[in-house]
Amino acid sequence: MSKRIVVAIAVAIAFPVAGAQAQENIQPDQWKAMPPGGCPANGFAKPVFGAFGPNGDAQMGYELASPCNGLEVRAAAIKVGLGRYVPLGLKNVSSMRYIGEGSYGSISDAKITAHISFVVPGIRMAVEGGAAKEIRVFADGRAWNENAPGLGESAVPTAAGSERQALIKLTPQGALWSIIEAEGTAKVSKAGGKTVLTGTSPYDGIPVTVTLAADNMIEQVSVRHGGHTYGAKFYDYKDHWDTGLSPNYLNFFPSRMVWTLDGKPLADLKTTDFKSNAYVVFPRTSSVAENPSATVASR
Repeated sequence: MSKRIVVAIAVAIAFPVAGAQAQENIQPDQWKAMPPGGCPANGFAKPVFGAFGPNGDAQMGYELASPCNGLEVRAAAIKVGLGRYVPLGLKNVSSMRYIGEGSYGSISDAKITAHISFVVPGIRMAVEGGAAKEIRVFADGRAWNENAPGLGESAVPTAAGSERQALIKLTPQGALWSIIEAEGTAKVSKAGGKTVLTGTSPYDGIPVTVTLAADNMIEQVSVRHGGHTYGAKFYDYKDHWDTGLSPNYLNFFPSRMVWTLDGKPLADLKTTDFKSNAYVVFPRTSSVAENPSATVASR
């Protein structure tokens, strides 16, 4: 269990807050209301948790937005679907699953099925195309490959783990999680008339830059990790990924993602499926956990 999870559980018990309203009940400017107490000088506030009962069912806990999270961060989180409820929470998408098809590395006809957790953090990518068929995993600071999901683990070099960790943040939600976790240390600037958010999560120390479009949707991302710079551009967001019979849940994901590595093409993927808050797990055997070559240094 990561340090992030242990801290969250302890604070959730100590600071319960009840009676959250659903996203559709948020009134204009209500999301701007800051919790009492203000932002501490170090830029990080003690976590406070609320509870929300969907459709009258059992209560679910969620972390309230910190008083150190600026208005620009709140607006971007609401736009992409991370920001929900009253009092406002900014981490209400904690996992996802998506399928992307297109080019990835040297594979021109790749199909990527990615399972991601922003809490662990972890990613499992099934990569198919041409002669390639691999399952690539990174979770809680370690990386390995699998023969089948959760089975047949084998160790990989540290460099491979660094790239996989960066790929978690080459999604709009993953990148914004870093800015949200940076709280009051995140910086807001303007470039070319667009809002730019820059921050480093204290949980992984990876600098992330997010550029917002005029409507506050995340347009592009830059991630510096493992001696490399990873980039992503996002196009044509939508929140419907099934037959169209289910309601819109305001969880947006781009229909196309273009990734770069040190300024050179890494991937150009068309999204064919997306699900927010999907069930994802990252079990690993003791042989991988004890293998030094599988360790990724960052946490």
